[in-house]
Amino acid sequence: MKYRVAAAIAVVFIIQIVLLGFVWGSAPLKSQRAKLPAPTLNPNYQPPEATKTAIPTLFPVELAAPTKMVSQVSYGTGACEIAALDLIAAWVQDGKPETAAFDFSDNHNQACQGSFEADVMPLFNVPNVWFSGAPACTSCHTADVKTAQMNLSLVNYANIIAGSHRTDETSQGQDILGTGGPFEKSKLYFMITTHLMPVGRPPNSLDKGPNIHVGIVK
Repeated sequence: MKYRVAAAIAVVFIIQIVLLGFVWGSAPLKSQRAKLPAPTLNPNYQPPEATKTAIPTLFPVELAAPTKMVSQVSYGTGACEIAALDLIAAWVQDGKPETAAFDFSDNHNQACQGSFEADVMPLFNVPNVWFSGAPACTSCHTADVKTAQMNLSLVNYANIIAGSHRTDETSQGQDILGTGGPFEKSKLYFMITTHLMPVGRPPNSLDKGPNIHVGIVK
């Protein structure tokens, strides 16, 4: 018991000595800090100029000029005015004659007649008909059905009737004119009214193509 009391007294004595040493050791430091001169402001001090960094942008500095709207055309010299796709529809609905005349009603409700070779075929093989700068459909849908786009040749009557996805010049492909049903359900109607064809259709183009002047008044 005596030893425990003595040990406790010794521990307390040691702790007191450590605390006194810490207090005495920090006293000179405090006195030195007190002797330091107070900071002063320099009246001629100029802060350094801020460095300017480039602000990142989402777009390049040089932007391309907006695409110009491609204008429509006024094609043909015929007596009747009709939308290009409506003319094809009238030809299909009249049985797709190759040489005989077919009837159609124009935009002014005139009874008119047209022919495939003179009025319909130019819509496929003449450039600048669907819009200014338009390529001819036959520039992609060439005579060689093996290399033509969608294996579809539009160079003449027989190839148009033969359709797309053909294996060679003598084969029959998939109908594009909606034979046996309404023309509005045909592949050709879809491709034109959705502006997928002809290639490069401008945003301001009419769904059924330009109004063209073809045929004769009956």
